[in-house]
Amino acid sequence: MVSPATLEHACPTSIGRDVLRLTVTDSLWMSELTYFLPSFLEAFNEVLPEGQKLSEIKLRLGQVTARGRAEATGGGRQASPPQPADTSRLTARMRERLDRIADPELRDMVARVAATLEARHR
Repeated sequence: MVSPATLEHACPTSIGRDVLRLTVTDSLWMSELTYFLPSFLEAFNEVLPEGQKLSEIKLRLGQVTARGRAEATGGGRQASPPQPADTSRLTARMRERLDRIADPELRDMVARVAATLEARHR
C-alpha cells in the first residue's frame, strides 16, 4: 500500500525504452520506495497494453512540485499533492484495469503513466 504522502514525494518524470523514471524528493523517500518498486511495476504492467510493458522503474532525486511535475534539481517538500490524472483518452479496457487498483495514490500514478504512453502512441 502506498502511503498517503507518497505523491507529495514522488512522481513519474519520464518513460523511455520500457523504463519509467520517478523523481523522489529525498534519499529517505527513495529508500522507502525501493521496497515498493516490484509492486509498482506489476501494477503498471497490469494496466498497460501489450507491447507497452515496463521492464524497470528507476528513481532519481529531484524536486516534486505541487502539480505533480518533477524538476531535476533541488530537494524540498511541497505541501499539495498533484491533481488526479486525466484518463479521458484511455481505452475502456485500460480504465477498467485501473479501477482494479485499490490504492488511490498508486492508481493515480499508474493512470499518469498509462496516459503518457497512450499519448505517445497516437
